[in-house]
Amino acid sequence: MTAAEATPATKYLAVRSILETPILDERKWAKVPSIPADMMLLDLEDAVPVQLKDKARDKVVSYLEDPSYLGDKLFLARPNHLDSPWGRDDVIALAEAGVTCMAYPKLRSVAELLDVLELLEQHHASPDIFAIIETAGAMMDLREISRVPNVVALMCGPGDLSVDLGIPLLEPDGTLNRVFEPMKVQNVLAAHARRIAVPTSSTRPTSETGTKYVDALN
Repeated sequence: MTAAEATPATKYLAVRSILETPILDERKWAKVPSIPADMMLLDLEDAVPVQLKDKARDKVVSYLEDPSYLGDKLFLARPNHLDSPWGRDDVIALAEAGVTCMAYPKLRSVAELLDVLELLEQHHASPDIFAIIETAGAMMDLREISRVPNVVALMCGPGDLSVDLGIPLLEPDGTLNRVFEPMKVQNVLAAHARRIAVPTSSTRPTSETGTKYVDALN
């Protein structure tokens, strides 16, 4: 790729690993700076129990406002969905903390994505977006979602997609239900057509920290 062909999404094509660990686990987070990874997921959604959502938000905001603890790792902040009791406050807090890259979960349509971006812009933020494709509605709008200028990556989430569709995630032998394979392929094709990243949903736990690597496929 030439300099003339480079876009805001280009730097994410080089990401090969995303590190995920519960934001409030101090023991694990003490080891995070020394773990080799390209990007750090600052998660307010799945990794945080209901009673600790506000505390976790404050912690994520503190890292966004002073990112020095994580060195040269890229940040990927994930709020709760707007329809949840915490989602709107999450998005506003991330915006006001200067978020530059955000993953949005359980996206249902391109219209919803535009609503999220409008809320961010109202609070003076226009971050790069990792759109998490894990509902039937998002699958139907996949091409349009990939064309939104802020979108720099498409992430396929078979776990929540299986819940949304009401079908088993796994085959009887424990492998991924084959119905999700063509959906993952569509995700890759849409991302490739737009020259944006397409992290996979596979994870490798690390024994010493309990953290996870999400391997990137670009």
